[in-house]
Amino acid sequence: MVSVFAHAPGPSRRPREDLRRRLTAAILGGYLLASAWSVGIAMAWSAAAPGDSLRAADGVLIGAMSALVVCVLAVLWSFAAPSVRHAWAGLFAPAVILALLSILVAP
Repeated sequence: MVSVFAHAPGPSRRPREDLRRRLTAAILGGYLLASAWSVGIAMAWSAAAPGDSLRAADGVLIGAMSALVVCVLAVLWSFAAPSVRHAWAGLFAPAVILALLSILVAP
């Protein structure tokens, strides 16, 4: 019987290189994801009530404040992922989806 974890990625042979790559994913990927999140929330919030400038300002504030939480979660994910590829995929894919959605919602 073949184990499901037979081909699971193991720890890197070079732990310092793995740490450097995860730090890069945490910093750059976290920034990318938090930025896409902030813009996406702001665009969705302002699209909910077009013409209301106070609602648009609230969307920008909510997007910016919640982006801090997303950034922290992105850092946690980059070190909790089973491999560096999983870390980058888990940060890059949602960022691209959020960027595309915010382009679609843009007025």
